[in-house]
Amino acid sequence: FLADLGIPAVLRRKYSVIQNKRDHFAYAISLKLKVSAISSLVVFIVTFFVSKDPTTHQLIWTLWLAGVCNLFIETFFSYFEAENNLKIRGIVKISRSLFILGLGIWITFLKGTALSISVAFLIEALLSLFFVIFIFIKKNKNLIIKTSKQIHQNILKQSWYSAMMTLFWNIYVSFDLFMLGLYNQIQATGLYGASQKLFNAVIAPAIILPNIYIPIFTKAFKEKKSIKKTLVSLTITSLGCAIALAIAGIFFPKFIMQLIYGQEYISASFSLTILCITAAIYYINNIFFSLAFALYQDKKILFTNIFMATLNIVLNIFVIPVYSFNGAAVTTLISTIFLLIGNAYICYIAFKNKNNLLYSNQEKENE
Repeated sequence: FLADLGIPAVLRRKYSVIQNKRDHFAYAISLKLKVSAISSLVVFIVTFFVSKDPTTHQLIWTLWLAGVCNLFIETFFSYFEAENNLKIRGIVKISRSLFILGLGIWITFLKGTALSISVAFLIEALLSLFFVIFIFIKKNKNLIIKTSKQIHQNILKQSWYSAMMTLFWNIYVSFDLFMLGLYNQIQATGLYGASQKLFNAVIAPAIILPNIYIPIFTKAFKEKKSIKKTLVSLTITSLGCAIALAIAGIFFPKFIMQLIYGQEYISASFSLTILCITAAIYYINNIFFSLAFALYQDKKILFTNIFMATLNIVLNIFVIPVYSFNGAAVTTLISTIFLLIGNAYICYIAFKNKNNLLYSNQEKENE
């Protein structure tokens, strides 16, 4: 969160409509360097208050540096994806997965420590970053870094909304596990954690989908072109994933839990069913989120996320002591339904006032 500040999301949208994105990216990179340096200093200082163990310090710093590299990679992805160039992300993701798998096997045979595993993650992140920079230089001949206080302020003025969305999303997905641990429900935490890992895995494509469609929608809105074909494509993709998840969660939860985790986790089948339905709703929500974000409804989306996270917190406080992890799953479902309703309403109002909205958005990108 500290090293990201929502910058890649805003750049992805911005670069889909401006002509001088290569020049602007030079300023974006310098801003990322500044933000990363400040956040790294904060993490370095805080580490000494977290633990006095030097090995723990090294572990935190190594993982943090790997995370910073990943955020720089995401910034470069925002540049490529604004041009609908998705191949680079695919190549990098597949290469990284294979590399991590190989390192994991190697470290396992060597009985590696937590620190050696973190170093492996750092090496993998650095290699991936170097590869992405190489591709960028190959396509653009060079990588220029410039600085401008005004441009940095303009980027941050828009990106902080996205950063706060991410913050409240993280609260939404993690507070239930925190509450289960707080109430000392150890077994319930393990069972629900297993279901939630599957939930996080199946919504991963849903998190990537807006990266693909938001630049297309943004460009179409600015040029006042039809979005019908693109919207149909996103709707079919989202509904297809939603239906598949709902069917899997409703009819095969016990089979899935037993297949992946074993017989002892079958008692978490109900929570998996609820979370699969939640994931299905989240895919549908992505349709409205992509449209709303492309229409620069950042502030309204943020308020919806705040309401969703707050509702999730309040419900978990009262529900978990009585219904444990099954109650946590239901509160997640309820919160996600309200997220969907909120983003759908934002789109309804936005399209109702589309002409005035489009004019104001063009002025924003001319800043």
